[in-house]
Amino acid sequence: MAEIVCMIPQALFPFQEWWVVPAKVAFDQTVWSAIWNSIYFVVLGLLRFESLTNIYGELKSTFLPLLTVSSYFISFLTLFSDLIVIVITCLIAYIALVSMLSYGDASIAC
Repeated sequence: MAEIVCMIPQALFPFQEWWVVPAKVAFDQTVWSAIWNSIYFVVLGLLRFESLTNIYGELKSTFLPLLTVSSYFISFLTLFSDLIVIVITCLIAYIALVSMLSYGDASIAC
């Protein structure tokens, strides 16, 4: 799955132009972040045997705060896409952050 995440933006944006880095950062922070946060909440809800209505309500109530946190945390990482070790380490920290926020500990988002 990680290879697909890396290959799609590289296929969409030619790396010879000056506007590629800002476009890739914007794409990562909007489209990919929304997809991964949604998948995360659906999988967590299904693992907790919650109804789809509860999962949707939880996703809807935390969607914008999670996108805001991800834009603060992940935006600079897209510039270092070749440094896989750093990206994986930061993604693990991001998953931990999303997990804490999903359980209502919003005090860490400030």
